[in-house]
Order: sequence, then structure tokens, then C-alpha cells
Amino acid sequence: MSTNSNSIQSFIITAAVFVGAAGVIYFSFLSQTNRPSYVMSADTMTADTYPVVIVGGGVGGLTSAVYLSLANIKTYVAEGDTPGGLLTQSHSVRNWPGEIDSPGAAITEKLRSQALRAGAAIKREIVTSIDLSSWPYTLTVQSVDDKNDTKTIRALSVILGVGAKSNYLGIPGEEQYWGRGVTNCAVCEGSLYKDRVVCVVGGGDSAMEEASYLSEIAKKVYVFVRSDKLRALDNRKDEVLAKSNVEFVFNTLMRAVVGDGQRVIGVVTQDKESDEHKTVPMDGVFLAVGFTPNTAMLEGQVNLTSRKYIKLYHDQETSVSGVYAVGDVVDPVYKQAVTASGDGCRAALQSIAFLQACGYSAQKSAEPQSLQKEKMASVGGKPLEESSDAVDGLHFSAGGVIEVSSENDFYQLFNMGKPVLVDFYATWCMPCKRVAPLFKKLAKEYAGEMIFAKVNIDSVGTIGQSERLQGVPTFIAYVDGKPVAREEGALSQSRFKEIIDPIVEQA
Repeated sequence: MSTNSNSIQSFIITAAVFVGAAGVIYFSFLSQTNRPSYVMSADTMTADTYPVVIVGGGVGGLTSAVYLSLANIKTYVAEGDTPGGLLTQSHSVRNWPGEIDSPGAAITEKLRSQALRAGAAIKREIVTSIDLSSWPYTLTVQSVDDKNDTKTIRALSVILGVGAKSNYLGIPGEEQYWGRGVTNCAVCEGSLYKDRVVCVVGGGDSAMEEASYLSEIAKKVYVFVRSDKLRALDNRKDEVLAKSNVEFVFNTLMRAVVGDGQRVIGVVTQDKESDEHKTVPMDGVFLAVGFTPNTAMLEGQVNLTSRKYIKLYHDQETSVSGVYAVGDVVDPVYKQAVTASGDGCRAALQSIAFLQACGYSAQKSAEPQSLQKEKMASVGGKPLEESSDAVDGLHFSAGGVIEVSSENDFYQLFNMGKPVLVDFYATWCMPCKRVAPLFKKLAKEYAGEMIFAKVNIDSVGTIGQSERLQGVPTFIAYVDGKPVAREEGALSQSRFKEIIDPIVEQA
């Protein structure tokens, strides 16, 4: 056979393979998307219908928001009650491209700002239910600040970045002393344990990061590992192993958390080899024992794996057409910020292709009315350019918030003749940042009736210790200099009012 004949035959075979593969992909796409049911009509885009709704404001969701918004796709992000996702709990991220060493919150804030500037609407909302049985899809969202503030929106395409939640040990005392010595975030609570004795439970990379951070603060850090070796792969484990104030205790199970009714005072451990149980004095317990995907709401909506992660088919495609998933909710193995970001990129591009197949045109479609007002929404619904003082930069001002800079300032609050509500916060604490605009709003609403003040526990740490703080944010209300109410965590507007109104009425 001649060379030309061979070439022609090779070309024909290659072409046939290409056409066959293209056909498989095409018919697979048709079967996955069921195109006849996903066609835009004149009444598809209503005032509350969005081309894409992203559920979750972690790295994956924010990356999707950047790509979609830059493609002129109007994107709605319900960021949930953990904006930025679990990465915000990391004090020192050393494997994010282009960052030698950065707090996780700084990375997510950059992504968030980038998405906002591109035009995404990022809302302080939680998706409480989702209906994927008909298209456009329906989601019910609830305000993080006010549980009574709910609404229903529709989406042509949905990207699920709901993440995973930290696991718990399920031992006596764990729930009772949660937030009072038991936590899963060293970055959030570590500064409260200066020169104290704490422990980390776990042997993976997260445990090493927690132990590394705490070793710079605490007097002594125990690391209780249930096996005879560490699972951690990050070279940070070598740094931790070399620290003089860190002690590794292998083949050890945590059996109970012991407290005095107010805070943790010890833990009960069990040696797996000798079965010996003993009580170890302890001021704080930091859990790093894995994660569970947040898919309870999605049961029956999309296919899940045996381990309850969202099952993927082609890249980020789920079992439902136009619905994609990203980040920890699909990844039981790697759980890296950079892989979540890659997921977000793919999901955005797949979502764009799906919208185009449905007949959606970013140029032709009108922007939803509600999105026009929210386009540049940032923390607390304020324009991006006004959000920089969400935590920092607050000063004495009429009807505003007092930023306490010294112990003297703190005690002067009680000489102003009014009840006082103090927000104990930290600049690295993401929940603190999210609740700050609401706190400022309430300060204006109750101007003249109550004094609102903020204390940065890293700047005026002695106050935090004297007030026996166990975490941030913590809100304490005072009457005549005496604490009368105390709440920990990012509160809703309704919960704030439940605390404030009775105090103001009696003043």
C-alpha cells in the first residue's frame, strides 16, 4: 500500500474516532441536560430569577462568582454563616499559589472583593431549602442576621459549595463546654490561652496547623493522637515535632472533657495499649478530627456517594442538569483550597455552557430588579467602598460605636450613665467581621439609650482575660458596671434585640 493510501486511511480512522467521540459527548450532554425541558421562554426570567445562584461563600463558590461575573453572568451568592469557608480558620496558609504565608481570611477576603468588583451579589444568607425537581430551580434563603427574614428565589443554574462541617468526638463534656474551653479553631480562640495548657486532638495536617499556632501562645500544648503515627503530610509536622512546648501522646483516645461548670479544667484520656485512664489538667481542648459534608439538605435532590459527598459525573456536573458542585462537599481526599478553586473555575465554565444551551444571553436578558440594588452589596448590604471600616477604624462618635483602646477606656464606659453592650472581637475572626455592621446599625438605632463599644482582644488582651472570655465574638451587656447578659458567637438581629430591649426598658 502506498504512503498516500496509508495517510488517507489513518486520516479516515482518526476522523471516525473523533466523530464517534464527539457523538458520545453530544448525546451524553443531551441525556444529562435533557435540553427540550431547559429552553428559555419569554417569562423564564422574572424579577427573582437569577442566571446562577451559588450556595456557599467558600473558595470554590467565590472563584465561580469571579468567573461568572467577569463573563457578564448575573450571579447571586448566598455565602452562608461561615463566609470564606473553613480556610478562614487557618492562621498560616503556605500552599496558596503566589502567597508565601498568609492568613486564610486574607485570601478569602481578596477573592470576595474580586467577585464583588466583578459584579456578583454576595448576600449574608443561608439557603434553608432547595427544590431541584423543576426548572428554574427554587431556593429558600434566610438572613444570617434575622431568621424571620426569608424569601424565595429561582435559578437557571446552581453551584453547590456548601462545604463540610468539623467532626466532634461525641464524648461527655464536649457539648457542655463548647465555646467555654472546647473549640475547633485555634485561630479563633487561641489568643485566649496565653501561657495556659491546651491540647489538640488529631494527627492530620489540620492538627499540625492548630498545634503550630497554639505553640506560639500557650505554655504547653499536648497533641493526642489515636494511632501510633501522624497522618499529616505537610512539612509543618517536623516544625511542630521540634517545638519544646509541644508534647505528642500517641495511641491515646479522648474519653471525656472535665469542667467546673463554667469552663474546662481537664480531660480524661485512655491509653489504647494499657487501657489506663487518667485525668490530665487542661485549660483548652482544640478538635481536629475530620469533617462531614453538609449534604443533609440535598438528600433526594442530587445523587450522593456512600459517604454522603455529592456524586460528580463529568467534571463538576451533578446528577441534575445545570447543577454543579465544588470544594469539600465533593472532595473526601484532597480538601485543599487550591483544588476547591479549580472546582469553582470548572463549575462556572460548565454553568455558562449550560446557560448558552438553554438560550440564555447575558447581553439580552434584563438584570433582576433585586440584583440591581445588591450588585455591589458587601458586608451588611453596604457598598464595597463603604465596607472597609466593618471592624477597624471605629472611633468615638454620636450614635456610633466606641473603640476601646485601653483598660482605662473600658472602665470609663461604666461612668457614662447608660447600659453598655461590648463586642469582644479580633481582626482575624471572620464571624466578628460579619456581625460588625449589624452591631454598628444597632448602635445607631439605640443611640441615647445604650452605649455600644468594641474591644479588640489582641490589642487589649488583659480585658479579655479579666472578663474570662472563651471565644470571639463575645457580647457582654453591663448595667452599672456589672455584667447582666453574655452571648458568644455571631448573633442575629432578633437575638440582639432580645438582649437589648429588656435592659433598655429597665434603665
